[in-house]
Amino acid sequence: LIGKGHFVVITAREKDITLPLLESFNIDYELVGRNYSGIWGKIFGLFKFTKKIISIIKDFDADIIISHGSIYAAIASKWTHRYSICLEDTGNKEQVYLYKPFTNLILSPENLKDSFGSKHIKYPSFHESAYLSPQEFVADKSVLDELNLTEKDKYIIVRFVSRKSSHDMGESRLSDFEKIRIVKRFEQFVKVYISSEEELPAELQIYSFPSAISRIHHAM
Repeated sequence: LIGKGHFVVITAREKDITLPLLESFNIDYELVGRNYSGIWGKIFGLFKFTKKIISIIKDFDADIIISHGSIYAAIASKWTHRYSICLEDTGNKEQVYLYKPFTNLILSPENLKDSFGSKHIKYPSFHESAYLSPQEFVADKSVLDELNLTEKDKYIIVRFVSRKSSHDMGESRLSDFEKIRIVKRFEQFVKVYISSEEELPAELQIYSFPSAISRIHHAM
């Protein structure tokens, strides 16, 4: 978009690796606040984040609001009478139905089984193809040196999430014991690296991905 002459403003919440990634790529952003967990935290965040995004839309006189299925951005778009596009790739029904009344368009891969009406357009691809296609991304093999590996070595990157998102409510989380058991099982066959939203138990900290998080796609 920037390459085609558009002025782009990025909003971000202080959550997991979002801010470090933006900063590592020298991408400017407008901070809307930190992430909140729990039902009351989500309700508080709904008002706080939406109000902040409304302010940003007005300050920069934005025409189109694009989000990854953000109810905050969708409501802010509706409130300010801007065109809203929501990208959806997981099909969390309860989340989609929350932002659907406020957005103009929902874009998703065609493998998403659910249909969300006339606003929903499916396309024969995946979001990841936009930034990991050979035309856009070439893996830097020097990352292997950062991981102390050779091209012949086999390895796996395990990702542990906190499961504190709105669509995770009611879902169980992996215990430290289960995480350790998973890693130890994989370790019988391959070298293991871990990326985690939460602090790892002491026994697993030696497996933390040792390079910059912005290098993880190169490692993958």
